[in-house]
Amino acid sequence: MDADKLATTTAGAAVEAGFATSSTSHPLVNPATLAPSAQQAYASQLYPGRSLSPEDIRMIIETESYKAHHQGHEAKHALMFLIFACVLAMLPSTVTYWRKRHPMSYRLVSVGSICLIPVYFAAANHYYRFVCIWLVYALANTYVLYMATRIPLHVHTPRRVYRWFAFINKASYAVFVGG
Repeated sequence: MDADKLATTTAGAAVEAGFATSSTSHPLVNPATLAPSAQQAYASQLYPGRSLSPEDIRMIIETESYKAHHQGHEAKHALMFLIFACVLAMLPSTVTYWRKRHPMSYRLVSVGSICLIPVYFAAANHYYRFVCIWLVYALANTYVLYMATRIPLHVHTPRRVYRWFAFINKASYAVFVGG
């Protein structure tokens, strides 16, 4: 088939399928629901003068069907952005109010978040080595805290607490330097 006849056939199929002749307009129907010949005509209309493989046509149809499906969502996206911006603007004052009015719950949630959120994401991503090391570290810190809160305080407890946190500091530095 010669090029003029192919171009006429392609343009005719695009007009029959209900597409506008402008390459910038989007169809009112989803291109993925069209027959394969109409899909080829539509893709050829968007990219005139190019030889399109079946894979190119498939990618074009997928992209255009995505655009057709999400057409008109700009107002929703603007509203979502405004809500996000308002929440970000109000967050510092809300957290400050919470900290002043309810200090115990603020501390509890803060410490709980610091302790549990990294472990949750590590477990969800199957980083079990991190979870095991964190568990040993948390248990050791809990034991040190238990020793430090006993009344009467044992004579060697301050030295043990200092040694534990000095060791953690040096180990963290060694991991930082050594990798």
